[in-house]
Amino acid sequence: MTLPRIEWVVKANKALDLEYTQTLAAQVLADHEATGEVTILLTDDRHLQDLNREFRNIDSPTDVLSFELTDPVHPESDTLGEIYISLDRAASQAMEAQRPLSEEVTHLAIHGVLHLLGFDHQTDVDHLEMVRRETRYLSQRIQA
Repeated sequence: MTLPRIEWVVKANKALDLEYTQTLAAQVLADHEATGEVTILLTDDRHLQDLNREFRNIDSPTDVLSFELTDPVHPESDTLGEIYISLDRAASQAMEAQRPLSEEVTHLAIHGVLHLLGFDHQTDVDHLEMVRRETRYLSQRIQA
């Protein structure tokens, strides 16, 4: 089995150690037998607001957006999707939760990966399942 690959694109001036987040995100993908590449883009509120407006018709920033990019016409493509994280939102949420920014980025990355795997939170039952999975992974202590 080909192990999932995580590519990072950081469009911000924040110094973050992403090694643990990388390892955990790859573990989530591997646990669900997902192969291929996921790109995680760390950007800002403005970028997330533009994407949110264009793809969801919501004209406000959000913390994370996931775009599943598998192509049934070209199944040989190994791209699973892209995850966009607003470091502005992450910093605000980290401060509110009184935890380090890196932990918030890890939480948002895992949330985004679960979306790529088909999990959602549109109903109360789905929301509880997402929270359960996030909690399970975020409580793991994987060595990067």
